[in-house]
Amino acid sequence: MSSTTYIGRERASHESSMPRKLFFAGVAIYLASFLLPAVGDNIPTSHQIPGYYGAWFSLTYPWGRDSESLLANQHLSLLDGGWINPAFLAAPVLQLYRHRAVLALAFRFVTIALIPSCWLFFYYQRMRPRESCILWIIGMLRVLFNTPSLTLRSSRDA
Repeated sequence: MSSTTYIGRERASHESSMPRKLFFAGVAIYLASFLLPAVGDNIPTSHQIPGYYGAWFSLTYPWGRDSESLLANQHLSLLDGGWINPAFLAAPVLQLYRHRAVLALAFRFVTIALIPSCWLFFYYQRMRPRESCILWIIGMLRVLFNTPSLTLRSSRDA
């Protein structure tokens, strides 16, 4: 009888650690995606843009003087794409606070809803996504849906 209880505890411990492992795997995939080529032109031998540069460009370019050369729909898709990483990073951080769970859920949905804006910008610029884009999305989804349910107590709870 006691061996059954021990096996039950071991299984529960394993099941509770699985989301944490998937979460950290997602973080590793997300971070690694910034080092790989994110986009390239339709010509296979053309210059490839690394993920970190694409993230920085999409976050800063819409606010610069040169952004006037973009058409309105291109500007909007680039602007939306630039907010994916900040929205994504906010979601798991807010998940840590019990009283911010609804806001964390909103950031999850915003992150997922903004992803197609990158594809629109690629289409307008005649670029094609590379392996970094795929890993970037996989890493974000792993993190967003496997965030450990840790809760930090706010000063009001103490």
